[in-house]
Amino acid sequence: FPLQMRKPKTMIHTGSREEVAAFSTHFHKLSEEYGSRVVILSTVNDTGAEGILNLKYSREARKSENVQLFKHFRFFSGDMAPLTERLEDLYKDLKGVLSAQGLTQRTDHEIVTRKAQSGVLRINCIDCCDRSNVVQAHLVNSVVREFVLDDLDPDEWNDLEAALRELWYENGKQISEQYAGGAALKGDLTRYGFRTFSGRFQDLKSIVNRDFSNRYKHGTLQDGVDVLLGVVKEHNPLHLDNRLRPYFPRIVIIIFVVAFVCKNLNFSRGLLVAFKLLSALSFGGLLFVLSKPEAWTLRSALGGTKAVVYPDASTFL
Repeated sequence: FPLQMRKPKTMIHTGSREEVAAFSTHFHKLSEEYGSRVVILSTVNDTGAEGILNLKYSREARKSENVQLFKHFRFFSGDMAPLTERLEDLYKDLKGVLSAQGLTQRTDHEIVTRKAQSGVLRINCIDCCDRSNVVQAHLVNSVVREFVLDDLDPDEWNDLEAALRELWYENGKQISEQYAGGAALKGDLTRYGFRTFSGRFQDLKSIVNRDFSNRYKHGTLQDGVDVLLGVVKEHNPLHLDNRLRPYFPRIVIIIFVVAFVCKNLNFSRGLLVAFKLLSALSFGGLLFVLSKPEAWTLRSALGGTKAVVYPDASTFL
């Protein structure tokens, strides 16, 4: 029951030796495993709160000796160009890089590798679920179509393309369900290459499942992990009076407006029942928050407010 929707500000802690060492080690391992042509493709927004993170990421990447290129892709664009067209333009921009990286090719009956890959495309967003999976699926299909299609007849290619799309759809779905509690968004675009009504409806269901899991499941799970690891935040539980202040007036206004409409406007009996039901749901949601304050506070898994962990570990044992 989202009484208050907000996105926490991005906070970046810089200058830590551990952070710099982890960054260098990660990309050094990528270079050793895939070759020297390591290319970063970031789908993190370049504006707003994500823009701060994207800027810092790009600066560190350009300092690294193991990163050949840093490429940014605006997944959520302000223009009216469809996402599929922008993904195709992205592939055209990266075609030369991907061609230089090559791909590994070997049949089951051959011991010697016919072709070897000399680099890798590292794609990321914030959570590496939705945006990354859509971009990966499109680029994989484009690369296979460009470099492997000559060895296949049309029927074989159709079967291969369908298998690849299904593979990336299931990959994104499984990762997202484990991490966020709902299927990956825009799964229909990954699976079919275009958006569908059922796909948009599935996105709505996934968003609701994620929000519910984030608010009422993942927070307490994260607290349990923190306690086991000894990471206990010295925060007292937020007082109910302070927590209600940001959104309580909205509930009062909603209930007042609905009650006024029901009483003074000449609507049909069905609409009156609907308005009264909405009032009851609003008031019931408020009572639910009052009765379970910890459920509203604990938001750890998807970048919400920090979990409130009681200093006494025996509380959870």
